[in-house]
Amino acid sequence: MGKNLGEDPSKTNNIIFEIQCHLRTLYAARILTSTQWKGDLHRAVAMDFVFRPMVPRAPKVVHWPTPSPAWFKLNLDGSFLGNPGPVGAAGIIRDAEGHVRLAYQDALGTTTSVIAELTAIWSDLELAMTHGLAPIVVEVDATTMIQLLQSRASGK
Repeated sequence: MGKNLGEDPSKTNNIIFEIQCHLRTLYAARILTSTQWKGDLHRAVAMDFVFRPMVPRAPKVVHWPTPSPAWFKLNLDGSFLGNPGPVGAAGIIRDAEGHVRLAYQDALGTTTSVIAELTAIWSDLELAMTHGLAPIVVEVDATTMIQLLQSRASGK
């Protein structure tokens, strides 16, 4: 649906004014933030919008514990847009000395987050076995998957 503004600049100015009124309402309700303005921050400044400065966070140092000697470690993560939605997985397998033995990514189609995580673990374990990377420890950040697999292993 389009709107013909024709040659009348007052119509254009009225529309700009209406847009600014809506933006001011959203700003007053604290719905608009500086991150939503990206390359148009100058427009927000021109409307006298004031945003709190973003405080950069210090990087978090993490430690990667190596697997036991003669073992491998698979770190994997799934990613999805929507639930259900398009999903993918990526991972890395390292040996006990931390050397990368295999890194990969895979598109898994469209499904739910739970099925995506389970499918990722399954396909990643098959990939590891195909490359002779066993025995293997699996690390995932999906608490639901960990609980599900641990409950099955304990017979619950």
